[in-house]
Amino acid sequence: MIRFILIFSLLWKFNPVTAQFNFIPSPDYIRISSSALTLYEEKDYGRSARTYDSLFRGGKGKGNRFDKYNAACAWALAGNRNKAFLYLQESLITTEWVNLANVLADSDLDSLHSDKRWDALIRQVTTNNVIPEARMNKPLMALLDTVIRNDQTDRYQMDAVQQQYGWQSRQMDSLIKKIDRQDSVNLVIVKNIMDTHGWLGPDQIGYSGNSALFLVIQHADSLTQVNYLPLMREAVKKGSARAQDLALLEDRVLVRQGKEQIYGSQLKTGPDGRNQFYPIRDEKKVNVRRAKMGLGPLEDYARLFGLEYVIPK
Repeated sequence: MIRFILIFSLLWKFNPVTAQFNFIPSPDYIRISSSALTLYEEKDYGRSARTYDSLFRGGKGKGNRFDKYNAACAWALAGNRNKAFLYLQESLITTEWVNLANVLADSDLDSLHSDKRWDALIRQVTTNNVIPEARMNKPLMALLDTVIRNDQTDRYQMDAVQQQYGWQSRQMDSLIKKIDRQDSVNLVIVKNIMDTHGWLGPDQIGYSGNSALFLVIQHADSLTQVNYLPLMREAVKKGSARAQDLALLEDRVLVRQGKEQIYGSQLKTGPDGRNQFYPIRDEKKVNVRRAKMGLGPLEDYARLFGLEYVIPK
């Protein structure tokens, strides 16, 4: 099962969001997707699969391809081959590059290998990927696939550790130190790639690899973020990076400099223990700026963190 979770806040709070550039999830989508993934982790494959079904019904069939791949895995483990193949068709038969080796090695799909539809599916995926692969740097894609997995795996455990042991616990402290060490390793890899090749786009390293570049810089120290911010601005102009991600990096740099953020993406814990936004520049027009960057209304974003936000009049 694919477990890519893109990070989009300064808080240690993470939600599965799209890894595709043309799909922006709603708060409800993120909530239901997270519930489906949790049920999968609990090995409640039937409920997980049905939750994925409701996720896509609510979006009239729309959704990111990683969620649809995960739905295929859940249905395969629940014993429904027809639905598993349906979601595999939607997630793998695409012009985007697919890491076929990962699919073939995924034990969640073992029950499908004896079905005659499996070989036909693999042939179609292989055919569809011939042209995209010719343009892509597959060694870098494989390297960045490891980077994003290492970036996300331990972060994905933070909610569970916090709920079980608390934020100030020894277990949480140990997990954060482990994350910091991995971030340092990832940063060396990503800086070397970008210093050599620039900010590579999804047509060169795939959507997952492109997201890895952003995530590692977003988790880096302040000086690194300042140094690579101009490179990301140029990448957005060329279509090699997402404007939504740039907005998050712009805000994070400003907040770390003690300045007002522009898009309202960064939050902190207030004296009462509740989440609150860092100060926002010209707050009345924040949704106008967010829309230009492909971000949804701040009111919807706030609900992800348990906030009821109202634009000041």
